[in-house]
Amino acid sequence: MDAVNAVRQGKAKVSVFDAELPTVHNTVLTTAILEAGRRSLDAKGASIDLIYNDAGECVDLKPTTFPAAAAHASAGTAVGSAASS
Repeated sequence: MDAVNAVRQGKAKVSVFDAELPTVHNTVLTTAILEAGRRSLDAKGASIDLIYNDAGECVDLKPTTFPAAAAHASAGTAVGSAASS
């Protein structure tokens, strides 16, 4: 309660308490990881990427995209197999 009162009275900024209390700023990544896990489960185990901005903050979640097998085949490399001689 002391932190809330200090912020409301203009005696402190919320950022001062980031190291001491679970503020929104320092729990966002944990929340993003939990949300990515939920989306992955909803999508039957699909991978989910966490997208970061230049400041290192997670700003979005998107399904992981992998190169198509056709792209590998057209390059002369078969996915999951060794080259034959």
